[in-house]
Amino acid sequence: MLQEILALFHQYQGAPLSKEAISARLDIPPAVLEQMLQTLVRRGRLVEIEDGCTGCTVCPLQKYCAAAPTVNPRGYALPGE
Repeated sequence: MLQEILALFHQYQGAPLSKEAISARLDIPPAVLEQMLQTLVRRGRLVEIEDGCTGCTVCPLQKYCAAAPTVNPRGYALPGE
């Protein structure tokens, strides 16, 4: 599943993604996803950023999470992106 998360970032050319967007796209419960994202951050595969989510209007995953927009601007991105 960790590889699927990373593949999603590559699919969207490394665009920062919110936890909610990732959860909606991969159908992973948010609590479970949080642990997976923290694992990827600890391993240096993702970085946590404070301004990762700029709103649904510019998000490449808008169609997957428009019903549950993020309320937290925190997001994740590939290192160096």
